[in-house]
Amino acid sequence: MYISLFPLLFGGLGRGIAQNNLVPNWSFENIQNFPPPCSSGYAPISDATGWVNPTNVDGPCIFNEVDTVICLPLPYPEFAVPSNIEGWQYAKTGKGYTNIQTLGFGNSISGSNVREYIQTQLIDSLQKNKTYCLSFFVSLEDSTSNYATSRIGCYFSPNAVSNYTQDLISVTPQVENPYHNFITSKTNWTAIQGTYTANGGENYITIGNFYNDVNTDTVFVPGMGSFWCCAPNNYLSAYYVDDVSLVEYSNAYAGNDTTVCKGSTILLGNGISQIFGANFTWSVLNGDSNSIMPNDTILDNFIQPQKTTTYVLKKQQCGIFSYDTLTIHIPISIIAKAGNDTTICIGDSALIGTYNACNWCSYNWQPVQSQNPKVLVYPHANTTYVLSVKDSCFTTYSNVTIDIDYCQSPIISVPNIFSPNGDGINDTWELIVSSGELSILNYKCTIYDRWGTKVFNTDNVGMVSDAWDGHTTAGIFCSEGAYYYVISYMDGKTNGQKNLKGFLELVR
Repeated sequence: MYISLFPLLFGGLGRGIAQNNLVPNWSFENIQNFPPPCSSGYAPISDATGWVNPTNVDGPCIFNEVDTVICLPLPYPEFAVPSNIEGWQYAKTGKGYTNIQTLGFGNSISGSNVREYIQTQLIDSLQKNKTYCLSFFVSLEDSTSNYATSRIGCYFSPNAVSNYTQDLISVTPQVENPYHNFITSKTNWTAIQGTYTANGGENYITIGNFYNDVNTDTVFVPGMGSFWCCAPNNYLSAYYVDDVSLVEYSNAYAGNDTTVCKGSTILLGNGISQIFGANFTWSVLNGDSNSIMPNDTILDNFIQPQKTTTYVLKKQQCGIFSYDTLTIHIPISIIAKAGNDTTICIGDSALIGTYNACNWCSYNWQPVQSQNPKVLVYPHANTTYVLSVKDSCFTTYSNVTIDIDYCQSPIISVPNIFSPNGDGINDTWELIVSSGELSILNYKCTIYDRWGTKVFNTDNVGMVSDAWDGHTTAGIFCSEGAYYYVISYMDGKTNGQKNLKGFLELVR
């Protein structure tokens, strides 16, 4: 049996749908006019669909594996991946990336406050008071950079920002790498990420260094490539950039606790949205630790817990870890237990059903037709009782047999006179049983008049309605005189047949 864990909350969605990245061409894979001819010597960022250069600096450029054109005197394609004019680096994702210069002064080529930025219009405007996760990755260019800086950030704006006179865009970025957290790695990609709560209507992001030379921290990086020279007097810092994403931020949400039957297969995580750039890990807090692999990173897991289990969903987004728990309740199966077979004396009672009731179960007894978990029964013959118990998952059955023992022989006496005159004293004639009445089996009593005519008969003993009141079977008063009775029954204790005959006197 398959059970969707969130059929009400996420009905119709099926498996989770990935939240969209609001950044177009986020990995710089969609390119045009590329590779450039050797005469150009420049592959502008605008050749990456959706991206622009908001200043008058020649850079930034795009780089991609598809560039295989060697333009002498370089022995390699100028804008290829991984080897290019700026250094050596594989793409973080796909085949391409871009770059930005974050610092340049102290030489005639760069001048002062030289900055490069990349800018794009978002796929959709940001919504007021919603929090978004911005993330992008950078790697220090090894052939051009003799210094590293921490000043790399992102600026959100309703309209495009630009500076075509001084290069530096002097605004305050809302998300940026921490100050003095120098990004020095030339081999690895370093994440720059943070959350931003929108004012509403932001349509553009711009990435780069928004601080002037005086307010840009630097650290010398030895072992730079040979393309640039003369450190430490010439300061130049540039970074490759890849994988720019902006998605709505949310804390981990594992779903609502739920109850299922043992043996059910559950899709853990069904309906939870895949989020661009977010990582998820499931683990077991307590319960059935074998129901998933430890630290399982698969968002949707088919599980079959054997007992109540609490799972923990860990979500990493924007460098923030959040957690949520989900408990799958497996109710204890209630097994019907009617009790142990037993023998009782006839006339005694027996309590059947031997456990405390559960408040979510329904009970049914047969043949006594009771809905109580325990029943007091008074069988007059050997009887088998059937109990069915329905819990939230299953119905189970149990039988119990109560055997009857005729524990004593009946002690009886037969009256020989009665006076049915309506005075309330000795008005009827019947067998007197001092003990063991229920041990009288197959009882028959017949009374005849002096001419042998049957005037009364009964098959019951001890019943007022079956005592002789001095009338014939037709309802006619019987006259005074002697009558003859014949009584037969079986002793239930001994299984012996008893026969009694004699006379009785009717007087009025």
